[in-house]
Formats: sequence, structure tokens, C-alpha cells
Amino acid sequence: ARVPRAKLIFRVPATWQGLQACRALEADGVATQAYQVFSRVQAAAAAQSGVSVVSPNVGRTRDFYNKFPGVVRDALGPREDAGGGSATSDPGVALARRIYTYVKKFGGAAKGGGKAPPLVMAAGLRSRSDVLSLAGCDYLVVPAGVLAQLATASTVSGYNDGLSAAGGPDDDELPGGAEDRPLTPALAAADQDLEEVPALTEAAFEDGLGMAGSALLSAGLSG
Repeated sequence: ARVPRAKLIFRVPATWQGLQACRALEADGVATQAYQVFSRVQAAAAAQSGVSVVSPNVGRTRDFYNKFPGVVRDALGPREDAGGGSATSDPGVALARRIYTYVKKFGGAAKGGGKAPPLVMAAGLRSRSDVLSLAGCDYLVVPAGVLAQLATASTVSGYNDGLSAAGGPDDDELPGGAEDRPLTPALAAADQDLEEVPALTEAAFEDGLGMAGSALLSAGLSG
């Protein structure tokens, strides 16, 4: 269709096969976006495949753990019963934060690949709290109703003024301005608790999905 490659991005479900397709497309100079991401192993595999954008879904992840509260939340993380997990935090927001930190620390040029780390586009945001908890994420997919809540919030400058990952001189919707955003590349690079996932095989990928990742990915593909 004579569309320049710089104008194209292919949106591919983050299955093992899908991420191998992303690897081939990216190697050929075509940008890809991995979506249907519900686990850290998918984000790790996406980073290893060189994808341009990773899209975790906050709301659907939260719904799953609300329905099955006893399920392990991060198959690659520390044991929750040993005090190392995040059993009391919102699982959807926590997943998006872990994914952002992981791909910024271990993706792209951070590992000598000569390419920028993947951008993170968090979807499934349902409230003002979701948005502010992920301030600093590269992109946030925010429903019109939540944007309206942000626009009418009683703050110094209004949440609708300067809500972007880039920050700015009037960026004071968070205490201390942009420096206090929960997500920044600098904070990700400084995280000493996060371990890099070794080069994944298909079997390791499927095992790392866990119950939530497997169920949500299957449901998303069926939908």
C-alpha cells in the first residue's frame, strides 16, 4: 500500500509464536506492539524479541486476581508468603510497574543491543488512581470518563495540565513534581531487586506464564 515503514506498527498478541513473529518483523525494520500482556515473562520475552511497544492490561489482570485471590501473582518474583511479594498491592498496577521497570532496565540498548528499550503502553485503566499510580509510563490508554475526572480534579494546576511522561515546568500533579513520579528510567535502572530473565525457550515461556497469564491470554485470543 506504499505506506512508509516509519508509519507502521504491527499489533501482535504476546504468545510465544507471536513474539517470534515480532522478532522477525523488527529485524526487518518493522515496528511491533506486543499486547495481551498479563505476566512478566511475556514482557521479558518481548524485550528479548526486540519489540518496540509492550502493552500490559491493568484492569483485566486485576479482575483475575480479584476472582482468584490465592493465585501466585508473579511466577518470576519472590515468594509472597516470605514477605517478598505484593499480595496487598493492586495486582494490575503492580504488574504494569514491574513490566516498565524490567524493560527499561534490561531491554534494548541497556543490554548493548543498539536499540532503545521498548516503550510501555499500559491499557485497561479504569480510575484516576490507576492513572496517577502509573505516572511516568511512556503511554497510558485512558478512557474518556477517567480523563474527565482528571480534568475536574481539585489540584494546583489540574491533572489535565501536563499529564505526560516527559514532564514539564508546571508538572505538579504529584508531590515534588516530575521527580516523584513512580516510574522513570532512572528509577528502573537503579532497581537492585529485579533480576534479568535468562534467554527464554518456548517451554520456559509457557511455564512462566502462570495460571493468570495462561488463562487471560487464552481468553483474550478467543475474544
